[in-house]
Amino acid sequence: MQSVFFRLILISGILGSMVSCGQAPDQSPDLNPLWQIAEPVAARSQADNHNQAYFSNNSEALHALLKNAPPESGGDNSYIVTLPLPDGSLERFSIIESPVMEPRLAAKYPELKTYKVFGLDDPGASGRVDISPSGFRAMLYTTRGRITIDPSGGLYRVQSRSGGDSSSEFQCNTSELESRLTASPTTANRSVAQRVSNNLLVYRLALAATKEYVTSFGGTVTAAMSEINTAVNRINEIYERDLGIRLVLVANNDLLIDVNGTSPLAGFNNNGIALLTKNQEWVDATIGTANYDIGHVFSTGGGGLAQLASVCFSPTKARGVTGSISPTGDSFYIDFVAHEIGHQFNAGHSFNGTTASCNSGRVTGSAFEPGSGSTIMAYAGICGSENIQSNSDAVFHSESIAQIHAFANSSFGNCNTVLPLNNTNEPIVGAGIDHTIPVGTAFLLTGTGSDADGDTLSYQWDQINLGTLTTAANLGTDLGDNPLFRSFEPQPDASRDFPALGTQLGTQSDLSETLPCTGRNLNFRLTARDGRSGQANDVVQLIVDNSAGPFKVTSHTTPGTIVSTAGAVVTWNVANTNNAILNCTAVDIDLLTFSSAVHTSYSVTSLLSGTQNDGTQAVNIPDMANSNARFRVKCSNNIFYDISDADLVIQGAGVFPTTGQTTFFNTNGTTFAAPTSECVATPGTDTTPPVVTPPANITVAATNASGTANTVSTINAFLNSATATDTVDGSRPVSHDAPVTFPLGITTVTFSATDLSANTGQATATVNITDQSPPVISLIGASSMTLNVGDIFTDPGHTVTDNVNAGLIATVTGSVNTATV
Repeated sequence: MQSVFFRLILISGILGSMVSCGQAPDQSPDLNPLWQIAEPVAARSQADNHNQAYFSNNSEALHALLKNAPPESGGDNSYIVTLPLPDGSLERFSIIESPVMEPRLAAKYPELKTYKVFGLDDPGASGRVDISPSGFRAMLYTTRGRITIDPSGGLYRVQSRSGGDSSSEFQCNTSELESRLTASPTTANRSVAQRVSNNLLVYRLALAATKEYVTSFGGTVTAAMSEINTAVNRINEIYERDLGIRLVLVANNDLLIDVNGTSPLAGFNNNGIALLTKNQEWVDATIGTANYDIGHVFSTGGGGLAQLASVCFSPTKARGVTGSISPTGDSFYIDFVAHEIGHQFNAGHSFNGTTASCNSGRVTGSAFEPGSGSTIMAYAGICGSENIQSNSDAVFHSESIAQIHAFANSSFGNCNTVLPLNNTNEPIVGAGIDHTIPVGTAFLLTGTGSDADGDTLSYQWDQINLGTLTTAANLGTDLGDNPLFRSFEPQPDASRDFPALGTQLGTQSDLSETLPCTGRNLNFRLTARDGRSGQANDVVQLIVDNSAGPFKVTSHTTPGTIVSTAGAVVTWNVANTNNAILNCTAVDIDLLTFSSAVHTSYSVTSLLSGTQNDGTQAVNIPDMANSNARFRVKCSNNIFYDISDADLVIQGAGVFPTTGQTTFFNTNGTTFAAPTSECVATPGTDTTPPVVTPPANITVAATNASGTANTVSTINAFLNSATATDTVDGSRPVSHDAPVTFPLGITTVTFSATDLSANTGQATATVNITDQSPPVISLIGASSMTLNVGDIFTDPGHTVTDNVNAGLIATVTGSVNTATV
């Protein structure tokens, strides 16, 4: 694209001398020799005022300046460049040349240069820039968010990146390919391995391009290499910052640019699966399997596909493809390319939704993000009604980082070389102590961090719970174990409100930040980054008590006016938060005074500390004025709180002091309808059954040949003497399973008692019915008979019957002598 030039105020030689000596250039865009605002800031709408701006650029002066930037190996940070910001201002950065091409390839394309920059006016800023015949590009991480600078219609668009164009045409199909590892190397542990901050892991990248891709950028090798150089530069900004990994294009990478459609890739531009095999064959044949560590191919169709854990493994290390009809810009570099290369480093999908494209590819062991997710390994923008934003943020979830770290430091992925960095110390970070919180109540996690090198840290909170998948119907519902809170790009503040404070102050629900409604655990990891590849993390656990909450301010629910000298009465629903579990016996009451009705920044005035948590308190208000004030009630010894629902006008004589807090808004999230109902606390669950005490075992004589009826007094007393007591419900009635008539012998009786929570306790006793009926002997013949002397006597026999025993034999005594009379 053509750059719009303006008259150079200083000649390039003087400019180069000035900036190399470290002197600060004038920060006014109208006087700066490199950049001029292309439209008045006042002409832009208030909503767009800080999101983007257009600048013209003095290309010759900028090229001259960057030409003399020192190499990163020299450790010289005194060279300065001024870069534009979305609000129309300019800031200074130190700059060093940081190639993403091996030296022989860089020598072939001297017009393609890449650099790293570090903020001077904003010490927390860092990023990467590149310059080519097509213009200047940059991606910066600042304390005000991520910023990109790209050519646009002859100008340069400087934009705060939050959301963006939809990714709906893209589909990742990595789930079809299995990892060569038997399992994912990490789970949501309380600690994860951290890399050594003083070294980068450098992997040689062989990046091919189909003819269709080349044609989309003008049809020449140089043009395609220029776009590839930009893509790899931006990906490296993310990979270096989050993973300590750098990708460097191999020395003869330009041989992989298929200008004429004569390579093995020809005819397969729209077939991602076929491209995997063809690219592996071509890269091995052209570059040599020993001369690269990871291979990939760009196309204009076929979506994304990559072999899991394929880096360093010769048979599959070039099996990665990214295809898009618009293969440029952050939606391509971040949502697609960084995502697919992440798979090659063994990172799994991190979304927990199942709608639209999320219907396939969900990975149970890494589904840490609600809905579509928002980080690089998620599916932002392609999951229908479960989308929580339209594009991925340029950041990895901490569990994706853990997966990649484990792989890169294992024997599977350690084919890299090491590049020493001038970054001696890791950051130190703490996520705070564990707490128990009530259901349905906002909370604030507060971390701490430091860096012995003096680097300014940025912080990212990630929930690390795995659980039940969600659907379009239940996104935003606490299912008892699912992730409830989304991730955001790193912020300069180690504290984070859950949900985002801007969401709490608005009237819309955010289904990507759902307050817990069940008794469960919530696990969070805080990651600190120093902007120079150093990183540290810590984990905190919250236990949700479902017998308490929601803790809610019940006064000042509608707009109103308060005369400061009259004070106010603040009321809130204690909601059992003063129980033995939470033990919140005291609260702090603050007044939040906002700068405007859009609540962009606020100050905190403490009104009362440590007052009893009894649901009502009169407070004095300083004699000061504000038009957008709210009360906040917070548990004194815990992290949960609530803010009143409506803005209040405070009438007073003075002005509230400014404490300078900035409200964080989820500006890149999808707007959801308000929920139909709030979650409520449930009574404490009684899971203990009553204790049943049975009577002693008894023995009873049978009253008839069959046994004994229950009407016998001894048995009635037996059955009625069982008792049951419950720790919650006290004495409980007892039932039994005794028969109407006890048979002869031993019968076991079960006694049961059920409490009011449906818990049943049981015990047993026995009844032994003894047999009182003798056997019956029946003669077969007559009971008497007449015989003559000398007759032979034959006993006709007998039978024996018994009501209990069978097979009895009678004993016969006596004899008959027929010889006598």
